[in-house]
Amino acid sequence: EDELTEAVRAALAGRRCLLLLDDAADPAQVHELIPDTPGCLVVAVSEGPLTGIPDVRPCTLGGLGTTAAVALLARYAGRTRVTVDPQAAQTLVEECGGRPAALLVAGGWLAG
Repeated sequence: EDELTEAVRAALAGRRCLLLLDDAADPAQVHELIPDTPGCLVVAVSEGPLTGIPDVRPCTLGGLGTTAAVALLARYAGRTRVTVDPQAAQTLVEECGGRPAALLVAGGWLAG
C-alpha cells in the first residue's frame, strides 16, 4: 500500500463512513481502500465491472438525460456556445454518452 492509501485507511479506522470512489481503475485499487470497520459503505464508479471484491452489488448507471447533459455542457463551455448551435451541443452530448466527466472535458476544451 502506498502512503495515501494508508492515510485514508487510518483516517477511516473505527468509523462508520460512506466512501465514494469515482473512476476506479481496477478492483485492486478499490479493495485496498475498503475500510475494515463494519457499517461502512463503499460506492465505486468505474468504466467496467469490478470483479473479485467481496460483497459487491453491481449496478449499471447510464449517463445524464439530454436536457441535464446540455445544461452541464453549457455550464462548462458557456451558455452562448450552446444556444448558438443547440443541435451541435446535443450531438456532442450524445457522443459523450451523457457522462458528466466527458462533458466537463469537452466543455472546458470549448471554453478554452
